[in-house]
Amino acid sequence: LAGKPIAARRDHVFYRGWKFLRRHRSEVGAVALIAVIVAAAVLAVFRERQMRGFAGANASVAIADFRNLSTDKNVDWLAAALTDMLATELAEGARMHALPDELVRAARDGLVAPAAGGYAATSLATLRKRLGADYVLSGSYLVSGAPGEGRLRLDLALQDARNGTALANVAQSGALADLPELVEKAGASLRAQAGYPGLAPKEVRETGEARPPNTDVARAMGIALDALHKHDAARAKDALLDVAAMAPGYAPARLYLAQAWKQLGYDAKALAAAQQAEARSEGLPADLRGRIAREVAVQNGDWARAIELDRQSLSIDPKNLELHLSLIDDLTRAGKWNEFAVALEEVRKLPDGKDDPRIDIEAASAAQRRGDPKTLIALAEVALRKAQARDATALEALSKHLLAQGLRDVGRMEEAQRLFSEAAEENGRLGNPHWEANAYAELARIRSQLGDPNAARSDYERARAIYQRSGDQHGLGILYFNLLRMLLNIGDRDAAEAAGRRSLEIRRETGDIAGEARVLNALAYMHLDEGATDEVMDELKHALQLSERANAKLQRVDTKINYADGLRLRGDLAEAKETCTQARTDALSLGNPDTRIASMRECAMIELDMGEIKEAIADLTEAQAISRGAKDAKAEKELDLDLAKIEMAEGRYVQARERINAAIKEFVRGESVSDEARAQVYLAVIQNALGFAEERDRAVERAIQLRSRITSRLEVIEVDIGLAQMAIIAGQREQGLARLRELARDALARHWLAYSLEAQLAAIQALESGPDPSSESIARDKFLDTARQHGFEWILKRAETGK
Repeated sequence: LAGKPIAARRDHVFYRGWKFLRRHRSEVGAVALIAVIVAAAVLAVFRERQMRGFAGANASVAIADFRNLSTDKNVDWLAAALTDMLATELAEGARMHALPDELVRAARDGLVAPAAGGYAATSLATLRKRLGADYVLSGSYLVSGAPGEGRLRLDLALQDARNGTALANVAQSGALADLPELVEKAGASLRAQAGYPGLAPKEVRETGEARPPNTDVARAMGIALDALHKHDAARAKDALLDVAAMAPGYAPARLYLAQAWKQLGYDAKALAAAQQAEARSEGLPADLRGRIAREVAVQNGDWARAIELDRQSLSIDPKNLELHLSLIDDLTRAGKWNEFAVALEEVRKLPDGKDDPRIDIEAASAAQRRGDPKTLIALAEVALRKAQARDATALEALSKHLLAQGLRDVGRMEEAQRLFSEAAEENGRLGNPHWEANAYAELARIRSQLGDPNAARSDYERARAIYQRSGDQHGLGILYFNLLRMLLNIGDRDAAEAAGRRSLEIRRETGDIAGEARVLNALAYMHLDEGATDEVMDELKHALQLSERANAKLQRVDTKINYADGLRLRGDLAEAKETCTQARTDALSLGNPDTRIASMRECAMIELDMGEIKEAIADLTEAQAISRGAKDAKAEKELDLDLAKIEMAEGRYVQARERINAAIKEFVRGESVSDEARAQVYLAVIQNALGFAEERDRAVERAIQLRSRITSRLEVIEVDIGLAQMAIIAGQREQGLARLRELARDALARHWLAYSLEAQLAAIQALESGPDPSSESIARDKFLDTARQHGFEWILKRAETGK
């Protein structure tokens, strides 16, 4: 009986037991013998399943390949349709979960196509290595006959990737028009041969609801799924809209439509499609209903609901790695870092938890969201080693991308550039346009920072072409936003404005409220460089309202910081402090070090203007500790400049000089022109106070050289005030005073009261130290009244002390 099916072996055992029972009619003996017979039957089944490699629950299956043996390429859609339909069949009856298609496609690369009985042993072992899959389902199909009368032959092979055992071989033939019924029979045969019991009536009904209602719908679904797998969301969207017209109640089509809209960048439409899927999901299998409900939560940014659904799914299928990865991702998006750490520890305990690079990729992504480049680098390096060990090319490319981002964030630009180039090339070969374009966009940013705008423009153009070809409006919106920043850095403000406006158009067209808020914030801050006018402040208010509507917490904090800075420049210090305090509180809850540093620095500047010097020093010192912990040398030295400015005002010139000299070294290394220019001006003031004229003049000369390279008015005005003061000291009294008065008038016209007062203070102090100290008494009185009215206590104090 060894070669016979399980049912035949079971029936043989029961037959022999029944004959024995008839010869022993004792009631007690019968009961005992029934137990023996049942045990024998169970043992027979167990042994048979051992021999055949019984899958068991919670198994992972790679649905690897369905070859079209027909000469007609118009039926290529069947491969994707069969993949999706059979994944549902195995999930419902066998409790197997299908691995993501994008991983499986990459893992098939270079393998010989499977024969009728499945993959050869070596290829099967390779798939196991690359994917960690328990089982592999492959097959072929042949469509013959005239159009409209086509016949379909379907051959399937289910193999145990762990030991090479064939679990099931299924052949089904029938009319192509009866595709849903043929798949139903194939699914039942796969489950039976793999040793699973038949479906309960409720499961039969639910699985039927998950199948396309007819072959026309299946064809459109197959076209859409193939397009999604190839990252052609525009083609997928069109096919899925056809399904919506043919079968309005078919919920799975709406689920995939939501994903297509999302890939295209249309967030509002993606949410609407997901909600429509949920409204039509009654009667579907429980796991599919859960996927749809989670899609709604994710599209809606309802991370609490998404996490709840993740945990519900895991309670049913606790060893499903895909579900664990979804939970981890949702926890990081929700900012629940303590729960994330626990979930990460749990997933590492799974059988494949030590070797699967996706776990380390998720952990690295979490470090990126937290603004922790050091941890990001460490985890991405681990993920890369694991991906290379498994020959998992798609995961290797993603690990390189993440590692490059971390290296870029810590200033290791050359290494980051190399890895982004490799990631772009590998993703192009794998047919993943999204990550290919992302890599080119990141390369453009780096080459811009390295001072190679022509190469940066070339990379931006390559990324733009890929995004446009794939219809990725979301990617285009981000690309134009990054282009805005690059153009602004090289001083091309008109082109930067145009790029920002194009990004804004895309965000509005796609309904990306959070993206619209981000671009508006950037444009408003760029306009702040022209002046803190009412119109610019209204732009910032609008950006803040949009970020609140989108619940974009990080964006909301960034906008509050910029709004507080605008208020400070205008002299509205009380409101500026209130706004900045809110931003600092929000930044603390987000756990992002960059945002915390920015908020604390802005609050310190406001406190300093208000004369709250101890509070300002405390905030700057704490922000510096955070930047030191985050290995952000540039931010640390920028904060040193702010602390040095306070020390200069208090006459602690030697201590301030030590800070500034250390800061200059970092600014030179990082080619931070505006920061170094400001530092050189401060150094010139200090060297003059200490009596070192030669050193003072060298600092002034360097500051003048750097000043010519600065294009931002907000970044250059403090340098200009300092250089005008040095001109007065160097004997160019009238020219220096005229320049200070011009700067004061210009700043006032731009609604930069804070800088206007700084320029006026420098001019008044120069006059008071000159031959006729009383000549500016009226101007001094007006200056003091304005400073008092707006609460600029630090300026008033320095006016009294002369520093």
